[in-house]
Amino acid sequence: MRANRLVIPALLLLLSACASSGASKSSGPRRDRNVITREEISSSAEHSALNLIRALRPGMLNDRGKTSISNQDPGIVVFLNDQRYGDLSSLDGIEVNSIEEIRYLSAAQAQQRYGMGYPQGVILVTSRSR
Repeated sequence: MRANRLVIPALLLLLSACASSGASKSSGPRRDRNVITREEISSSAEHSALNLIRALRPGMLNDRGKTSISNQDPGIVVFLNDQRYGDLSSLDGIEVNSIEEIRYLSAAQAQQRYGMGYPQGVILVTSRSR
């Protein structure tokens, strides 16, 4: 009998702890680590796409490691409006005010979209329509 008196309050305590653990405070919409949106771009003080990525999503620029023995890996390739544009350094020549979105595509996503040859992935820059 005495055990029942302890079990019920313990269960109630456990249930209330579980119910409140799912609540989290959010300071706004969750950001996608592989996408930089127009809203984020417009609120930034950066002038080039390269500096913008360094400031907002530096993980997009990380080398994913050696993918081949022959070391013919082109690194992360930049596409501008679905056209091959260059390597990471080419991002320095793209002005932020002309960009609608920047998206990182993994090697698998890049292969589906552009074919083979992008083992480090692709950074896809979409420019604003005029």
